[in-house]
Amino acid sequence: MSTPQTTTPTTSQEDSPPKASKSAVAQTPPFMRLWSVIAFCSIVVLASVLDLGFGERNSALRVSHIITTIISFLVALVFVVAHSSKCPPPLKQFPGTIIELGCAGVSFIIWLEIIINYFNAMGNGVISVPVNGANIPIIENANQYYYSWFALITSLLLLSTSLQLKLKIDGDESERAPFTRFTMWLFLGCASFTLMCCGANIIATNDCKAIENNFCRNAGWTTGIGTYSWLACAAVIVAKFLKVLPADRQKLIEASISTSIAIIYIIAMHFITGPNSPGESVGTLYYSAWACFLGSGYLSYLSTKEADVKLPAAVSNKMKGMGKKGGKSKTESGTRKEDVSDAEEGKFVAAEASK
Repeated sequence: MSTPQTTTPTTSQEDSPPKASKSAVAQTPPFMRLWSVIAFCSIVVLASVLDLGFGERNSALRVSHIITTIISFLVALVFVVAHSSKCPPPLKQFPGTIIELGCAGVSFIIWLEIIINYFNAMGNGVISVPVNGANIPIIENANQYYYSWFALITSLLLLSTSLQLKLKIDGDESERAPFTRFTMWLFLGCASFTLMCCGANIIATNDCKAIENNFCRNAGWTTGIGTYSWLACAAVIVAKFLKVLPADRQKLIEASISTSIAIIYIIAMHFITGPNSPGESVGTLYYSAWACFLGSGYLSYLSTKEADVKLPAAVSNKMKGMGKKGGKSKTESGTRKEDVSDAEEGKFVAAEASK
């Protein structure tokens, strides 16, 4: 009695469920994390301003500072909720729209206004202290200072990423967001503008004839380098918006300009932040100089990688020839060593046989 044979149904590739490919999943820019950073910075700055109290001087400026910080926190909180998975239906339509772009611009303007009006000689954010004949700005409240700058930089990253996605600048760079080439050009431009203004302010507020060291000379170099870097960044950003150049030529020009800026900052960092220099003490000029240095280096890396910069044909061919010669010499030396070892082994065998 034969047992009935059971056949298992075979599933073809067409019937099998499709596998989710990792490449098909597009990476979205981290808008929720950027808005969360802005909300956290707003709370820290608000607490610092309320703790300082209200003095007779600049009390109206402190009140406006409190109001704008509260507005920044509320706007950031709304978009943190809008980007969350458990978002209420009315807020789901905000992410990725012109409304989010406008709110990112408002947040950037708020923090820019706070830093410009508060962290200067008239705003009580910094205190000028005479050191070796020069007036050195000292930060009054560290939390208020640092987190205001963190909020401004985060707002800049958020605004530039939104602009790049809306205007489709430089193609799809969502895997690098928020540190794309367009974002880094804006970041380097703002840092260079800050460096230029700090250098010019130091020259204007000090009596250079009374200072014996190279303080004012280095401040002049700082202003000039910041001006060149800022103008170069502005030209590249305008070219990106107007799209006046072909993509390949635009990438090559960006690579050359960013590399020249990086080389200049590598040479000049000692004169900007070294002894008897305007950036010797920790402050806005010091941080903006290092931001320019690091930003230009990273931007040069991104631009040269994107432009696929290669060595000239003559240099590459010569290096290939040197590599081939090196390989030949190694093989020849290897064969010579083998011949010598074989000859020695033959002599040893013959000697043993004679014994």
